[in-house]
Amino acid sequence: MLPRSFEIAMALDRALGDPADAANPFSYAACATADADASIPAGACMVLDELGVPQHHVPVEHGGRLPHYEQQVVPPAGIEPTQV
Repeated sequence: MLPRSFEIAMALDRALGDPADAANPFSYAACATADADASIPAGACMVLDELGVPQHHVPVEHGGRLPHYEQQVVPPAGIEPTQV
């Protein structure tokens, strides 16, 4: 059985979909366009909202899912401290 954090990460990876698919709100093209326009990609934000990602940035005592702030500052696996 995988840790809950891995399950969440895998669900997010599946939801983000194939970045080469032009219909995907997280596609390379959609992200490049939003970056060039300095805009917020509404379709991508909607997917993140549907997954409940914003709740992971709000402390539990305020109705979110963030048990402690240290959880947000730990670099993801594969990221060297010098890259943060």
